[in-house]
Amino acid sequence: MKIITDNLTHIEPLTLRFFFDKSTSSKVRQGFATFAIDWFTSQEQVDPEKWRLCEYRYQLESADEPEVVTVYCELMPEGEVEQLAKAVRLQFPQIKELRLGEPFIKNKSLDIEWIELPAREVVINKQRYLVSEFSISFSAITLGQFQKFMNNTEHQPRPDSFTRTGYTVETQLERYGDNPQVPLFGLTYDDAIAYCKWSGYRLPTDPELRSFFDHTAELSELHHEWSGINWTSTPAGTEQFVGRDGPYSPLPIDAEDSCTKPLHKDQYELMDAPVFRVIRH
Repeated sequence: MKIITDNLTHIEPLTLRFFFDKSTSSKVRQGFATFAIDWFTSQEQVDPEKWRLCEYRYQLESADEPEVVTVYCELMPEGEVEQLAKAVRLQFPQIKELRLGEPFIKNKSLDIEWIELPAREVVINKQRYLVSEFSISFSAITLGQFQKFMNNTEHQPRPDSFTRTGYTVETQLERYGDNPQVPLFGLTYDDAIAYCKWSGYRLPTDPELRSFFDHTAELSELHHEWSGINWTSTPAGTEQFVGRDGPYSPLPIDAEDSCTKPLHKDQYELMDAPVFRVIRH
């Protein structure tokens, strides 16, 4: 059984979506749901202090994913996802995949979804910037969108030359699955620029990206997609550029901006596996 990380895994309760490898009866799904809850209960009995704040429940099916059993766990202790997965593998080998978090946007098209932003002033560490109106991709560039670029240009991502051929996409598939709508993590600044040159778009400046994240934080009806740290075109030193983390909750106007850090243009791995959004001219 493969463990895949989807969206919003940092939000409580943690969502665990178990996928069967073929159509199953409601009786089988109910049996698995009961097994999962019994597993949580037994863990709590063994170590009540570790599990004392946890709450858990299940949902047998949804209109979007009828062959999925969803389990929710509030404040799940670290490392226990893997232990649950191990127990599931033994008792329910027909479960092929465990996806953590909520699904990403279900837009089946590889077309970029644009959001129009009005002109506004942003304040970054007490420095004021007047940002003109612009259009930005709502999601970071996805696996499918970047693969389309690679197929049309034979571009090889920079990490592939550092590690091994095919490293970038293989790592994405291993960690997040083959959903073409998932943002592609682990691209260098040069990869982002190469995509922009091919597509005719450009990277946002840091004030523009701050404006976008502030705007989305203010609109509760928008489905926020965490995407990690994003490349910007704003220099931050020799061969370095500002990376901005987001989306995030609204920041007070005079608050210290702790969502940025300088990234070397060849950064691609570890905790700062960058993504990028683009702006339409």
